[in-house]
Amino acid sequence: TITQLLGVGLILSAVVLVNYRRDRISLKKGSWYALLGAACYGLAVVSDGYILRTFDTFSFLPFMNIMPATVILLAYPRKFPKLIHDLRHINKNLVLYSAVYLVAAETFYYPLKNGALVSQMSTIMRASIIMTVVLGMIILKERSHPLKKLAGAILTTAGILLIR
Repeated sequence: TITQLLGVGLILSAVVLVNYRRDRISLKKGSWYALLGAACYGLAVVSDGYILRTFDTFSFLPFMNIMPATVILLAYPRKFPKLIHDLRHINKNLVLYSAVYLVAAETFYYPLKNGALVSQMSTIMRASIIMTVVLGMIILKERSHPLKKLAGAILTTAGILLIR
């Protein structure tokens, strides 16, 4: 529809805005990886919605984390000693991150398991775009071009809301 095309246009304009540097668009390798990751994430969320029709969320979460970790270890077996070393040095930030991720995952997957539509949940969760930009500026001190980043986050969120 025209509304969805407008949404796609807003998202693309956000990508251009955030990557615009001195009279040219600078899409670096990381930007392309982010776009590929976004596409993979979308496919993964749709798959999650399908899988959760038969799985309990509490058994699904460990499985969806153990499986990718196993694949990574099989793909990079020489990194295993580093993993063992790093496990001995788990700090409070990693524990805190894990707890926050658990809450985020449960608050997303539990409604999916109980009948919420993937499209509804994904749209609601897009508030994370703006929160990520704001928290990145505050916690990680990513303060270059704050208005540009915030405008990009708002355009992206508006675009996603129009696409749904």
